[in-house]
Amino acid sequence: MTSFLRARGIVYDIKGGEDALPVKCSCFLNVDPASAKTLVVHMARTAPLFGNLCVEDEMLHRNRIFTKLDFGTCESWVGRDIRKYLPGLYWLTVVSETLAEEHGVPLSKVGTSASNEVVFENGRHLFQFYDHPNQWREHRRAMDALCSVLPGGFSIDVLPARITGPITYPELLKMREPWR
Repeated sequence: MTSFLRARGIVYDIKGGEDALPVKCSCFLNVDPASAKTLVVHMARTAPLFGNLCVEDEMLHRNRIFTKLDFGTCESWVGRDIRKYLPGLYWLTVVSETLAEEHGVPLSKVGTSASNEVVFENGRHLFQFYDHPNQWREHRRAMDALCSVLPGGFSIDVLPARITGPITYPELLKMREPWR
C-alpha cells in the first residue's frame, strides 16, 4: 500500500502495512524548524516505534550509499529497516522503549549524548542533538562516532569499503542486502 497526502509546504508518503511490515510515514516539510519540531512532538504522542526529523543532506549522509557500477552509478538506501536495528540518530529522533529493548539500544546512553530529551507517557523518547537542523555538519563527527558505537543501532561505517565499487549491479545487490 502506498498513499500520498499533500498540502501547502508538506507531503506525506505512507507505505507498508503488508506482510507484517510496519507502516512507514515519510513527511517532507517546507516549514521553519520550530513548526517541524511541533509536528514531531505531536507525532511522538501517536506512539511510533521510530521517527526522525532532519535536513535531506543529513539523511543522505546516514543512510544512502553511492556505488560506482560497471555501467554507471547507483544510489541505494541502507540501514532503514527497524526490524534489524535503530536506523540512526538525527537532529530530532523519536525512539520507543519497545524498539530500544528489542535491539538492545541503551536509551540512557543516547540521552546523555543529546542536548535535550523528552520522555512521553507512552514510552517514547524524543532526543534533540543540536539546536537547528542545519547544524548537523558541525556535529557530524560526534554523531557518526555515537552511531558507530551504539549497540543495536545502524552506522553506515559498518558497510564494507568495496560496496562503493566499481562492481556489477548483482554484486551490489548481494553486498547491500544485509544492511537494507
